[in-house]
Amino acid sequence: MLRQDILDVVLTNPEEIRQILRDAQVLEALGGIGILPRVLELHAPSRQSRKQDGVGPTLCGRKGTRHSLVTCKQCLQLY
Repeated sequence: MLRQDILDVVLTNPEEIRQILRDAQVLEALGGIGILPRVLELHAPSRQSRKQDGVGPTLCGRKGTRHSLVTCKQCLQLY
């Protein structure tokens, strides 16, 4: 039951689950039951990009995976 509930939240609202997983108390509680989540930051596409996702130019100038909703801290500074 809990597994399916977690999957439902991750699939329907990934941004919300990212915010929840950044909370230190949540990470500590999950660690207590053996779950150690990793949240990876991806690059946002630059305005000049022809694609909205995939590999290519990023706002911070690094070549890497791009995504339209999540970004790395360097891309955030440039937005």
